[in-house]
Amino acid sequence: MELTRNLRRGDVGDDVWELKQILYKLGYLKVVPTKRSFGGDTENAVEDFQASHVDSTGKQLDTDGVVGPLTIWALNKAYDELTSPEIEFFDYSRQIQRGDVGEDVWALKNILYDMGYLKVVPTKKYFGDDTKEAVKAFQRTHVDSTGKQLDDDGVVGPLTAWAINDALTGTVSEIITYTQYPNLSVAHINAINTALQTASAARVAMVVEILKYAYDDDASLPGPQSLYCIGANLYDTNLNLFIATEAYLKKRAEARPAYFTNGRLAWMIKQANSEAFACSDCSGAIIGLLRKFGYISKTKDATANGLCGSGYSSSKKKSALLPADFVGKSGHIGLYVGAGLAAEFAGGAYGCQLTNIDKRKCRNFVDGSLDTMSDWTKYRAPKFYS
Repeated sequence: MELTRNLRRGDVGDDVWELKQILYKLGYLKVVPTKRSFGGDTENAVEDFQASHVDSTGKQLDTDGVVGPLTIWALNKAYDELTSPEIEFFDYSRQIQRGDVGEDVWALKNILYDMGYLKVVPTKKYFGDDTKEAVKAFQRTHVDSTGKQLDDDGVVGPLTAWAINDALTGTVSEIITYTQYPNLSVAHINAINTALQTASAARVAMVVEILKYAYDDDASLPGPQSLYCIGANLYDTNLNLFIATEAYLKKRAEARPAYFTNGRLAWMIKQANSEAFACSDCSGAIIGLLRKFGYISKTKDATANGLCGSGYSSSKKKSALLPADFVGKSGHIGLYVGAGLAAEFAGGAYGCQLTNIDKRKCRNFVDGSLDTMSDWTKYRAPKFYS
């Protein structure tokens, strides 16, 4: 990991994400990272790491929870010692299942971890319940050499071994992976990767960015990845990611109280005070991305209806949608990400969610319900990229 700035509590960014991945794989961060913010759990993990490591001169690291050059050196050294060469082929020599032990089990577990099906870094050569569940998850999203869906029995026989090696050869390029996006289910990652294969680089960049902030109900996450707030743009006029604060939420609630009813304001404030959450409304997400990638000026703004108008996009059939096209309806907009899915900042109780464009449903974080949403009525081709 390269250090371009000291990292500390409150910071947000891809460098924080990389730090959290390293801390998790080293065993200091106990929960699979799902956000790109440096919160209290990350600070505690850094302090625990610092307490048990030395710098390049052999001196004990300061346990201040701040990641500077000395801590980065120690982290990189520890991570290099942990990681092993990438496995390029699974050498199948026997059927393996729960209770088995051996080098082939060890290889299988490392492959499943690298693919995102096994959630915890392997430390034993034993095929346990977690490995069985990982195999079953792999089987549910892959086919055998004839194109038939694998049986999800958790047993690795010749058909599953063939599918594992087929996946390792990379017939579909991995544009997004579970390691990068644990906020998404493996099935959705596979489907989106397939959809992105023929998309332009400009379209891929838009999709890859918005997916960082999307909650996927199929991934069984404990909470949101971002917050919705009326009037907020995902990237501000300085091209900084916009972070929700209690003061900002209260100010917007005074101006637009209808968007903060039924416990939403209290819930959003609680989230903002617990983590550094990216914040936007539906059109603000699209505008923020267009700003970030230079398609519009840093001060340009537009509503959902405006973005679905002729100045920004043109009409197309739903069946012709491409990744990074717009999907909309009166007063609302989302970004199509491929595979029949859209990422949308859906409202104060939802944040940004990954939803099916047909039969839209969003998880309501205030009351826990899965809410049915109205249909998209507009399908638009943006004028900014081919």
